[in-house]
Amino acid sequence: MLFFPFVYCIDIFICYYPPTDHLYLEDQSVADILALNITDHIALTGHSFNDWKQTMGFYYIIIACTIAYIIIITLAFLMDKFLQGRLKLGASSAQTVKMVEMNKQISRNLIIQMGLASVLQHAYEYSDVLTVCFESNCVNLIPSMALYIAEIVTIVRHKKFHNSFYALFVMRAIPDLVYVLDSFYCQRLPSIIGSLLYPIYSQLPTWFYAISLFFTGHTFQANNLVTIFILFNRLTAIIMPMKHEKLWRKLLPLLTIFVLCVPILTCWPVLKLDGIILLNNPNSTTDQSFVMYEAGDAPYISYITYISTVFSAIFMIICVLINICTFVAYKLHMKKANTNENNFTDIKKKLLVYALATFLGHALVASLFLIILITNIDDPKTKTMLYVYYTLIMDIGTVLLSSCLLLWASGTFRQQLLKDFGIIRINNQDAYKSTGNLIRHLDNKHNPSSTDKDGTGLHTPEKRARIHSGGSPTIHDCFMRSVNGNNFDDLERKLLIYAVATFLGHAFVASLLLILIITNIDDPKTKTMLYVYYTLIMDTGDDRN
Repeated sequence: MLFFPFVYCIDIFICYYPPTDHLYLEDQSVADILALNITDHIALTGHSFNDWKQTMGFYYIIIACTIAYIIIITLAFLMDKFLQGRLKLGASSAQTVKMVEMNKQISRNLIIQMGLASVLQHAYEYSDVLTVCFESNCVNLIPSMALYIAEIVTIVRHKKFHNSFYALFVMRAIPDLVYVLDSFYCQRLPSIIGSLLYPIYSQLPTWFYAISLFFTGHTFQANNLVTIFILFNRLTAIIMPMKHEKLWRKLLPLLTIFVLCVPILTCWPVLKLDGIILLNNPNSTTDQSFVMYEAGDAPYISYITYISTVFSAIFMIICVLINICTFVAYKLHMKKANTNENNFTDIKKKLLVYALATFLGHALVASLFLIILITNIDDPKTKTMLYVYYTLIMDIGTVLLSSCLLLWASGTFRQQLLKDFGIIRINNQDAYKSTGNLIRHLDNKHNPSSTDKDGTGLHTPEKRARIHSGGSPTIHDCFMRSVNGNNFDDLERKLLIYAVATFLGHAFVASLLLILIITNIDDPKTKTMLYVYYTLIMDTGDDRN
């Protein structure tokens, strides 16, 4: 799972170059800028086109090295499991620990060597920077989508996950998946394989273009609504734990209808849109990549932008208030439950880190769109920037956060997902057996009295009574509790943090649109910026994969 955030970080690093020279762009049309076929001029960011080719070559090499790293780690794990069973390396064998460490070290060395080799590699040449950006987004998004779908299948198949929280997760996942498919239809594929799709798209009626914008606005608003409900779900789990599940089971049908219908009421005027196709490079006989846009002054695109911005502002205010109430309720709950200070300090640290992380994300997006706000949105270069970066931000804010954070929040769900899809089968009892003697050794070292006279390392009933009556528990006891016990409070905390963290992605999108509403939305460059960045932010901020 660590592969996904790594690739997104590389994606951001590659795409961000501060603009330094826009003299070339001042007199160019939107189509010319979107084509970005710049060989003898300075590219959009002020760097030469060769810099882009070199950087994107590094990008795909890094992806290949990372995939190889994952394969090596998987093989190392399988080899370790095979040798442990084949050689009968029991719980007392120190060779098991050494083997795991050796495999990890080999994997680290290989990925470092491949990374160094990538620095010297210049193997890829591209004629269209825009196409490269969308290709990289697709490479990132497809694995995340696969994980998202696997999580939905796991929830539907197992009754133990049929509760209100996972129901809301699926409710948010559906518009996320619809949005991703819509983004491929109207943005990603036309930019990647436009030469193949142009003869087909050019024959489609105009309502095909309108429906894509409708689904974009509908899924965005539906996703925000479900995020609010997820935060409410975590709040009620704290303030009314006994009635929480029963209450939400009654509300789920009504909430489903609400999430489906409210965005329809706000987005239906977009269906009147008169869509057109704009070639990225009209003068080229080979490059027929294109963008789908609105004819004339684009009034309906401006309308959906305003609606989404207002919706985002309301969404952010509500979510911030819910988060504050949740934190206060959790603090009071912990005091009433007489929970020790360490656990309370831990949750405070997690919420503090979350608050700082959300502030960082909001500040990052806000600074980006604040600049757009100050500029003239009709400027072609601003439109181009928005079009290029939108999908990247959306991928990070929606798909990545929701899918990966759910695996972190629930260990039970993570193990069930891995078991269902046969990736890695985790057995707590095997883990206990393979580390038992190491734990006993640490017990003997730090607590010599914890070992029986017969040397078995197992506690007698008298010693267990002493531990439960207030004595100091050994490492062995702590491990047994972690293996055999269900820590409900820990799961609730993780689900709470998951709900709050996914809010980060939605607020990420909302802050962008909130800034746009302050600007002149009729400015062409602002429109282009919005179009470029929208899919990126949506994929990042919503739940999609």
